[in-house]
Amino acid sequence: MRNNKNIPITIRMNGNALHTGKSRCIWKYIDKLIIVCLLLFTTHLSAQIQVVETNENKLIAEKNEFIQNADTLPYRFIYPENQKITEKYPLLIYLHGGGINGTDNEKPLRGFLPYIVDTITGKNKFPCFILVPQCAKNDVWVSFPGFPNSLTTTNEATPSSSLVLLLIHRLIENQNIDPCRIYLTGFSMGGEGTFDLLAREPNLFACAVPVASVADTSKAAIIKNIPIWAFHGNADQVNDVKYTRLIIEAVTKQGGHPRYTELNNVGHDCRKYAYNNEELWKWVFEQHLRPRTGCEIYDSLFGNRQTDCVHVLNYQDQKGSQPIHSIWLYFETCSQELERILSKYTFESEKISTERSDWKIPGGESLNWFNPATLGDSIMVYELSINDSKDILTIWSNIDKTKVFVRNLHQK
Repeated sequence: MRNNKNIPITIRMNGNALHTGKSRCIWKYIDKLIIVCLLLFTTHLSAQIQVVETNENKLIAEKNEFIQNADTLPYRFIYPENQKITEKYPLLIYLHGGGINGTDNEKPLRGFLPYIVDTITGKNKFPCFILVPQCAKNDVWVSFPGFPNSLTTTNEATPSSSLVLLLIHRLIENQNIDPCRIYLTGFSMGGEGTFDLLAREPNLFACAVPVASVADTSKAAIIKNIPIWAFHGNADQVNDVKYTRLIIEAVTKQGGHPRYTELNNVGHDCRKYAYNNEELWKWVFEQHLRPRTGCEIYDSLFGNRQTDCVHVLNYQDQKGSQPIHSIWLYFETCSQELERILSKYTFESEKISTERSDWKIPGGESLNWFNPATLGDSIMVYELSINDSKDILTIWSNIDKTKVFVRNLHQK
């Protein structure tokens, strides 16, 4: 990686103010309007086109910053070769390891460069976009407050990881990226971040390749359906190989089918053994998200069903890239199952009348099957707000608790 030199800026994009929103629905009286408040914040993107040159390769990579409020995420963005504007391409994200945090926006790319460059052309060898972010100097991709006594991670994502998730969604909106082919990999601290991001947005990623990492085993049930291929050297003196063994075992016990390659007599930096594996990349680019079934959506919201009385009648899974989206469900159940759901959290509840013919659920107008008013003259409404009102779960039930409509409103 010697003799790196950057061609001066040829393109600069400034002043792109993009807005997303936070939503909160409040049900109090049926004769009053449903109020949805949008609290706006501003994000900013800036970019420089650079040509990175070394003795072995030549690669065009945008040198960018993603800014939200007071937080900044430096990142590199690489385009597919011979991109066609009429086609959608996968997005491959690489999270770097520790020791190269900061703002130089150089070291993370250098660490991944040998594995993404065609040795003949010196250009991107993969038919995809590539995102290489840089973690802030005093931050990590994921925090384990009780390590090594506990592998439990923090409830909230770290600032740098939160920006990565926001940036991924922003790129999906603004580039020719196939949202069903988002691939995530990372080394060491980046492998730990890989497992953490999977647990925070399990419906975003088509697969993941964590290398020499540590993971929160309590999140195994959340990530069990995601294709994972993990790598770890059994001579690792930084992150003991036992940590990858533990998460692979935990995911397998939950019914998942992760792949695991343990490298004999290999130390911590085992990237070349993973990323130079042609079989790995063939496997990665074969992965593709499939639409979730109604039962899978139900289980993701409420956990595994405790009885056989749940029958999903209709659903819509809106897990796309919009800043605000909802998941919608209509199902039959039994009272004990709904009581189980309600006992998991502290819901606000209210008994309301459905007499008014103009009663509407915002966002449900396009769903001809979503109509809680059909549950009876009087129904129960349960509402839960989590993640600082970024997620609003609303449940409409008939009095017998046997028919239920659900909307999960999510602010990215």
